[in-house]
Amino acid sequence: MVLRVLGWGAVSLGLYVEGRSDKDTIPILIRKLGYRSRVINRIVPRSEMLNTAKMLVHLRVLFQQHSDIDLVVICIDSEGVEPSTTRGLTRPVERQLNRDTQAPVRFAVVDHALEGWLACDEEAIQAVMGPRARVNVRGNPENHPRPAEILEQLFRQNGRKFRKTRHDPLIAEYVNLDRVVAQSPTFGRFAEILGHPVTG
Repeated sequence: MVLRVLGWGAVSLGLYVEGRSDKDTIPILIRKLGYRSRVINRIVPRSEMLNTAKMLVHLRVLFQQHSDIDLVVICIDSEGVEPSTTRGLTRPVERQLNRDTQAPVRFAVVDHALEGWLACDEEAIQAVMGPRARVNVRGNPENHPRPAEILEQLFRQNGRKFRKTRHDPLIAEYVNLDRVVAQSPTFGRFAEILGHPVTG
């Protein structure tokens, strides 16, 4: 569902993510989707994302500090569970939060983890590892329950060590969104939530 096209006025996006690599990387993907206004980024544990009372506390603080927020997106990993199952867990929380907040709140399921999105673009990985690296991602990363293992293996095969806090943002800078959305329905929905769907 497209809420409205954001990023053209004096508005801000509130963004909740699970960890440091998400905090550094997801805003890069948001910018690549065409969003140009401020992104206010917070880390909260996954367990709190699914706890309505705790999320309401986080949101009230956020709105007190930033009155110009037009949309809040909560990015939650699926972590080995089918994304549709995770989406089902978020729906009642999302409904309750939207009863008690001043701006729309939407959950976005981040595949099984962020690396599932990034691994959809072999050329982006290649750009980070260099022209001599061999990059061959087998299957659809969207279906891998632990997608960080895909990148760990690729880096290891090329004599390097994958560090998500360092390499996730680097890969994101090179990512072609059309390649990601072609394999990842969860990324497609993320783009739609932001009002910047990839039509490729």
